[in-house]
Amino acid sequence: MSTWFVTFHGGDDTHAFNNIHVYTTDGDEADPDKALKKDDDVELNEVRGFTTDAAGNLYVVNAHKSLSQILLYAPPSSSSGKYTFQRVFAHKGLSHPFDAVFGPDGDLYVASQDSNAVTVYVGPDSADPDGQGPGTFKGTFISGVGRLRGIACDGKTWYAADADANAVRMYNLDGDQMSTSIAIQEPIHLLYDGSRYLYIGSGDGGSVLVYDTQNPGEASDNQFAPSTYISGGDPAIDQTAGLAFGNDGCFYVASRKGKQILKYPINDTTPPTADAGQVSVFLDDLKDNPEFLTLMP
Repeated sequence: MSTWFVTFHGGDDTHAFNNIHVYTTDGDEADPDKALKKDDDVELNEVRGFTTDAAGNLYVVNAHKSLSQILLYAPPSSSSGKYTFQRVFAHKGLSHPFDAVFGPDGDLYVASQDSNAVTVYVGPDSADPDGQGPGTFKGTFISGVGRLRGIACDGKTWYAADADANAVRMYNLDGDQMSTSIAIQEPIHLLYDGSRYLYIGSGDGGSVLVYDTQNPGEASDNQFAPSTYISGGDPAIDQTAGLAFGNDGCFYVASRKGKQILKYPINDTTPPTADAGQVSVFLDDLKDNPEFLTLMP
């Protein structure tokens, strides 16, 4: 049965959520209600992005500045139903990490907020491990991105959210910058749908944009132009955070300051749009600010 995994701002405050919280597709707390099994060998603090490999292992961004880790968890195999800590997968080169994505070469790419760089680590299915084991630091892929946040890859092109420049930067697979987007108010989260479209969350803009990677259209001044995917609605998004697709034909958005997860029907248009006029609240009155969310099988 599919469940929703949601991470929160976390930290040291008494209200902070420092785990991946789990919800049913009906919006109830699942059993177990937290995905990561407690382990005395690891401190969870400011959990951010997460991703899985082909074997179902979970890679978790443990973002607090004093930690700056990628943690490796094995999938549930006991009655607890929780992921079990294996080891610190990566630490070198990380500085307040935010997002982690596997690239088309099988390596793990991690965006750090304080260094404004994307660093690369040998993945479990790396095409070029160079004799090194998984988790080995391979180097810096991208640097010099102002207030770097989310990253995404469509298989041929990398994208990085530059919140300072109010733009999304585009890179080739060698890490060379090719283009930037037109002005987007504080882009934070990026989501590639796996086939064609890149979704861009405008943090302070309270909206979501979409970019057609197969039909980009004409660019001016070496800039690419996403179109509007979600804007407005009641309730409106109060600082756009995590983006995800459900298995019900709807698109889900974390309203960070609103402490809600909002749900939007998807219109049958090209490029796609979501119906802000039919928005509904999926999760409400959350005790911490939601960050990332993914529907897990």
